[in-house]
Formats: sequence, structure tokens, C-alpha cells
Amino acid sequence: DGAFCRGLLMVHEGRYDDAKGALDVCRGLLHTEVSALVGESFERAYKAFVKAQQVAELEEVILYKLTFADPTGEGERKREHLRGMWSERLAGIEQDVEVWQGGLA
Repeated sequence: DGAFCRGLLMVHEGRYDDAKGALDVCRGLLHTEVSALVGESFERAYKAFVKAQQVAELEEVILYKLTFADPTGEGERKREHLRGMWSERLAGIEQDVEVWQGGLA
């Protein structure tokens, strides 16, 4: 959780390269955790899978933020693609407050 929280804070501060490094560390730790737990049961590895999804989503936020500095003029198209992807993801979540709360955390 420490590497993820550092990455999240770095994104908030606009330090995207540092954030990517912290998220790489987090992904490596998750790989080790998932490898160890998935052999036991899916239920034991579930929290690590959720964290991996959060890492991927934070990387998407970095991509979104970087599009504002895109010199090619493709930034708006890329942002629209990401917004559409996020909307579809949210639409696919069960309509239950507790599920949404976890998905939006």
C-alpha cells in the first residue's frame, strides 16, 4: 500500500515520472503477492487483484493528465477515449452502493 499511496500523491503533485516508478514498485510487490496467494485460493488473492486494478487505473489517470501537454493535438481524442472507457467500466459495475464505493475508492 505504501508504494501505491506514494504514487497517488505524486500524481496529485504532478510528478508523473516519479509516480510511474512508484507504481512499478507496487506492481512488482503485487506480482509476488498474487503469485503466492493464487495457488491457495482466489478469495485470498482477491484484494491483490483489486489493488492491481487500482494501479492500472492510476496509470490511466497519468495518461489522461499527460494528454494536456500533447503537442500532436491528439490530446482531446485521447481524453475522450479514456472518459468513454471509464464510463463503460462504471456502467458494468453492479448497482449497489457498497460495490460502487469500492470501485470509486
